[in-house]
Amino acid sequence: MTTSITEHYKQQIAGTISCFDRIIISATIPGVCYPEGMAKHITSKGIRLFDYPHYVEPLRDEIRANAEKIAKENNLEIEHIRSKNAFRKEDRIKEILKQTQTQEGIIHIFSAMEPCPAYTP
Repeated sequence: MTTSITEHYKQQIAGTISCFDRIIISATIPGVCYPEGMAKHITSKGIRLFDYPHYVEPLRDEIRANAEKIAKENNLEIEHIRSKNAFRKEDRIKEILKQTQTQEGIIHIFSAMEPCPAYTP
């Protein structure tokens, strides 16, 4: 059985945030938020730079499994976005709110592959 990320890190979480609308959190992880820092981190763990995709697979899989669990618990389907310019997410959520008349809880989950060209070994 997979544990949620909040359950996994419960000893390190000081609190939670809730609000009436969505919340967007933007952050960096000190030490690995720039190419040289990430290179130093993975090489210190004995991982070759070109093996980076395999190194991060477990985290990607954990995030994906948790999203699928949340979707199932809330009777939602995950909407996979194939093109970053397909539509504005805000507009899509407004449409869903009109259709469902739901104003609380998780109403939708998007999934998108957003490649980052900033790190190349």
